[in-house]
Amino acid sequence: MNEEAVLKRLYSLNEWWTNGKVPPTKLEGFRRRDLFYISKKITDSTSILAIIGPRQVGKTTLVYQAIHDLFRSEVPREQVLFINGDDNILNTETENTMEDCISIYEKNILGGPIKNSEKKIYFFIDEIHYIKDWTTRLKNLFDQKYNMKMVILGSSSSDILSGSAEALTGRMDIQRVMPLKFIEILRHKMPDHAPLFEESCRTLRNALKKSIEKGDATEIQKAAKEISRKMIPLNDQIMALLHHYFINGGYPEQLKQKDLNEYQQKTRTYIQFTLYKDIIRLFNVRDPGKLELLLTFIAEEGMHGSSYESLCNALQIRKETLLQYIRYLEYAFLISQSRMYSRNIRKKEINPKKIYVCDTGIRNALLDQFNGRILSDESEMGKIAETVVHDHAMRLKHNLNPAPVITLSYWKEKNEVDIVLEHAKKGIPIEVKYKNRILESDKKGLNQFLKKNQGIFGIMVTKNEIYLHENILEMPLWMFLLMC
Repeated sequence: MNEEAVLKRLYSLNEWWTNGKVPPTKLEGFRRRDLFYISKKITDSTSILAIIGPRQVGKTTLVYQAIHDLFRSEVPREQVLFINGDDNILNTETENTMEDCISIYEKNILGGPIKNSEKKIYFFIDEIHYIKDWTTRLKNLFDQKYNMKMVILGSSSSDILSGSAEALTGRMDIQRVMPLKFIEILRHKMPDHAPLFEESCRTLRNALKKSIEKGDATEIQKAAKEISRKMIPLNDQIMALLHHYFINGGYPEQLKQKDLNEYQQKTRTYIQFTLYKDIIRLFNVRDPGKLELLLTFIAEEGMHGSSYESLCNALQIRKETLLQYIRYLEYAFLISQSRMYSRNIRKKEINPKKIYVCDTGIRNALLDQFNGRILSDESEMGKIAETVVHDHAMRLKHNLNPAPVITLSYWKEKNEVDIVLEHAKKGIPIEVKYKNRILESDKKGLNQFLKKNQGIFGIMVTKNEIYLHENILEMPLWMFLLMC
């Protein structure tokens, strides 16, 4: 081991050892909601905190902001160690990255073994999944019961969640960080009105919970009308930002970019990096070109199980390989799957799944439609609206029922329902019809679901209507997103 080279690199990764603070360039200006939950878990919990989510979504920035808050609460700078499992110098100059970095840190920065430290040590490991045998190494370190909080970051849900399930049961707390929700875009772009948006979100969620308890949508309708009145002066700004969100999606990089073409190119680079580094490196995919074609197909058409055979023929791969590729894309947070809604577990598993690209910016970059023209394309807007609602409904379900893995369902018999959100053993059907005028025929799927599944009420996500009839609530898309 080249101790001098490793120490020099550690100083570079931990600049606060020399200047006493996190460099401002690493903090960014925007502090998203996730920071509150991450900081709380860092200070209040003894479990290993695993922060997972896609690349470029802001996980490392959130950690730097949390470290900054630790220093503000008078944690000494030498008590914080940050390393990167994908750092070329650390990997080249050490045999066992984690243990060797700790040894050098103890000797040169802490001034003694961690086991003797009376003050808590904060150990952050970015890109943990690139460290060989990381689960075993982390478990061994945790089981020493040192006065140390460990925080790990990763861009592969497969590696982190499987590691948690197998070796770190009962030792790990999962925190997902995904692209920005629409309310976070509103908070960033309209900071003077951020308290109103936060209050409206809480009001809508509380009304939703009451409606679920009572078995009708009256409470959520009342809250929606109240908030609609409050938002009248801001409506034009909200709709402009919604249209922007339809095109760009929720990756934080967009907040700094003014040129759409430049942002589209950066998004494409991100997709390539995720496909050709993360997925291929982790899973040893033989034909990455077909993986990219699969992702583009999903972006263009969405995907149901009925299209598996035709897609296998188009890509000239077996169904087993196709299903494997779909899992890889899901592990990298590029897509999400929705199962058929049924009380029968077997029926759930054997029926085809719907697949969504997780972010509209990713979708539009893949299809080369990073421009305002798609806003006037009714067919495209229907797909984009459903993609955004599905993503936000997953966030809403996580708020209602926190869990490491969140899934939604769809329902289909004679008619179909886009999304079913299950809460308290009840299914809430959600249909997306992003248009001004809703016809009775648009509600057939919701009505059929409510009748056959003893549902409590349904939600029709529209362009601008708030209307309750026969326990189906029509609700504007922007307001549904605000609730999530």
